[in-house]
Amino acid sequence: MEFSKIEKISILNLAVTMAYIDGKMTDSEQNALLIPTKTFGDTEEDFNELLKEAKKIKATNSVAVVSNMNDEQKMYAAAYLGTIVAADNHIDSAELKLWKLITNICELPTMTASAATEIIRISQL
Repeated sequence: MEFSKIEKISILNLAVTMAYIDGKMTDSEQNALLIPTKTFGDTEEDFNELLKEAKKIKATNSVAVVSNMNDEQKMYAAAYLGTIVAADNHIDSAELKLWKLITNICELPTMTASAATEIIRISQL
């Protein structure tokens, strides 16, 4: 499975928004943001560049891009976002609501946070 640069940026934009929705980003959430670098072999430098770009785009653009991804990509995106929600072992209600909203708007598959973390774990093997 591959993602274009704009797809990576869009998913990361939504992930950062989700991590900050409760007003703070924990170290665990920050570490979880790095998951795609491990999955796709990007360097930390690549990640930092994608993160800079992700902070520049509007969430509406990210939603449009993610909505148009294929089913396999959407499964990964949903799992990645779910992993961000569960990263600090505390599922904040605002994070959960935003994950559900993004899932609905982007037509992502629904899953539990534990299923999301398992999908991501398997993708890194």
